[in-house]
Amino acid sequence: MAHPGPQSKLPSGINAVSYVRMLANVKYRVYFTGREAHASIAPWHGVNALDAVCLSYNAVSMLRQQIRPEERIHGIFREAGTRPNVTPADCCVEYYVRSTTRRGAEELGKRVLKCFEGAALATGCEWRKEDLPAYFDVRPSKALCKAWMEAVQPAGSVAWEDPADFFQGSTDMGNVCYECPGFHGVFGIETEDGAANHTKGFTKGAGTQDAFERALECGRAMAEVGWRVLVDEEFAAEVKREWEVDMKVAEGN
Repeated sequence: MAHPGPQSKLPSGINAVSYVRMLANVKYRVYFTGREAHASIAPWHGVNALDAVCLSYNAVSMLRQQIRPEERIHGIFREAGTRPNVTPADCCVEYYVRSTTRRGAEELGKRVLKCFEGAALATGCEWRKEDLPAYFDVRPSKALCKAWMEAVQPAGSVAWEDPADFFQGSTDMGNVCYECPGFHGVFGIETEDGAANHTKGFTKGAGTQDAFERALECGRAMAEVGWRVLVDEEFAAEVKREWEVDMKVAEGN
């Protein structure tokens, strides 16, 4: 798999990156349940689920100062009440928790869940979580990365590793890497003012003919590597051996 990023983050003469690690990402949808009441006539009868949402948001925000530099926690309010004069009884938030390894994300996720639990306890609400599909960390096959690096044209336009701030996302390609050898290259596209992923400026850049042609070249090179795995038994065996060793490392992390 390959994904675009902003060309402005890459050194001159480099159009893509081969060996890209991506973060594991565990995801939660959390529901707080309180009790409705008229917010003016009888607010004392209410149990405010929005209070639990706000309290958990602040707790997570304070947790961030204690996490590692490469870890990420971010979320949104999905439901937060419908009328100002009705105490919100049903609210929902959704959070992503990322770390460099699958186990690391799961451990950080436990700390985040305590923020929700504490907020529910403090406000008198009930709470429950829904586990959303998680993304594991991408564990690239060095053999596949090297082969793709050599296949992309023009020659010499692919770097081995990306700058630290180039592409720190997550993808379900990480899940694939735990089942079989894989990699996730990244290629640059030109964007106005260096606009990065998930912005309107990046969307505009991704729609250009130049971006399309760069994507085609990355895809062509991936097909070339895939074909090599099929016809070159020695190369395929190397890829498999490397992956088996890395999976033992992953189990320890």
